[in-house]
Amino acid sequence: MNAKVPDEYMIPIENLMNPRALDFHAASEFIYFADATSYIIGRQKIDGTERDTILKEGKNEMVALHMELFLLSSQILATTKN
Repeated sequence: MNAKVPDEYMIPIENLMNPRALDFHAASEFIYFADATSYIIGRQKIDGTERDTILKEGKNEMVALHMELFLLSSQILATTKN
C-alpha cells in the first residue's frame, strides 16, 4: 500500500502556566482553553494561528465559571441548530 495519508497534528498551545480546561470546536477548528494562573480563557486555531484572549479575570473561580458557561452555551447553540 502506497496510499499517502496526511499527517494529523496540532500546534502546541504555548505560554500556559496552569491549564485547567480544554475544548475543541470541530466546525471552526478552534481550540478553547482556560489558564488558572494567568486568569484567561482563550482560543487558537488547530494550526496555531488566530490566537485570541476571550476573557481575562482576576480569580480562578471566575475563569472556571466563565469557561463552563461558554462551553454550555456552545453546546446548546449546536443542539438547536440541528
